[in-house]
Amino acid sequence: MSKQSGFLIFVLAAALTACASAPTPAQLAMQHQSIDEFVVTTFPVKPPDAPASAGGYLARFTDADSAQLYWPKQQLTAYCAAHGGVMRVDRYFIGNAISPRHEERTPERSKLEHPYVVAAAEGALGIMRCKHSRSNKTLWGVEIQPGTFAMEAAAGKLQMNIVLPD
Repeated sequence: MSKQSGFLIFVLAAALTACASAPTPAQLAMQHQSIDEFVVTTFPVKPPDAPASAGGYLARFTDADSAQLYWPKQQLTAYCAAHGGVMRVDRYFIGNAISPRHEERTPERSKLEHPYVVAAAEGALGIMRCKHSRSNKTLWGVEIQPGTFAMEAAAGKLQMNIVLPD
């Protein structure tokens, strides 16, 4: 009986390994795009005076829902993985785009400051590199930086700029 159990566990483990390595349709589509094409098509809100390979994204968030602040890094991480890489944050963005020093601190801005600061501290903004998972060679780099911020009732809208270094 124990030999059968061992055999079934081995077969199950082999099946799980095979399933984990099969690319999804989204990963297959990403594999056919250069990083420049991916940035331009995935982040179509282009910042003013940005280079051709730059893109942008409008993140709408509240103090209870900050998921859109993480979305650009999640998309770039998925693209990196589709090309056999792992994302590494080289430098976290330090600064406060929600309540900069020259802006008046209001209760509304203060309420939105916390989710923004947490997202920045967790590496949602900053300079990142996609490194090949085996060779550790840099495949490409990107900077996700905050742009303009606007209040929308109890929510905020942050322009996030996605810039590929030359």
